[in-house]
Amino acid sequence: MPERDLLDRRLIDHPLFYRWGADSQKLYYWLRRHACQGEAGAPAEALVWYRQGYLATYATADRLMTQAVPVSKNTLTKLIDELRQLGIVQTRAHGRGYVFLLGEWLTGLGPVAGRPLTYAAFYLDGLLAEPALPAAPS
Repeated sequence: MPERDLLDRRLIDHPLFYRWGADSQKLYYWLRRHACQGEAGAPAEALVWYRQGYLATYATADRLMTQAVPVSKNTLTKLIDELRQLGIVQTRAHGRGYVFLLGEWLTGLGPVAGRPLTYAAFYLDGLLAEPALPAAPS
């Protein structure tokens, strides 16, 4: 599968960009990069949510602190909370880690050929599509 451009360029011009901390952005984009697509070898915890129509990632705190953001466990907890408060992810505690719900798989008819399509809709994409109140950097 070809690499996708994970950074939505609308973010740079959106007020969310100025409210969203750098470390939680790093964490989010790591989670998004690891969203389950039903592939072999995906964590079973993420596959369960994938089958229910979610874009999900499963990771333990140790894995996140080693691979995503090199911070303390307390700081990681704050970063996860920031993502939840911004409405970018939902979380479900599972075993020693978390399932991160990043969006949903949706289906609809294509506007040109009218054929059924399945597409990934991340919660962040929805936030960026909504009109936002202007906010200047402080």
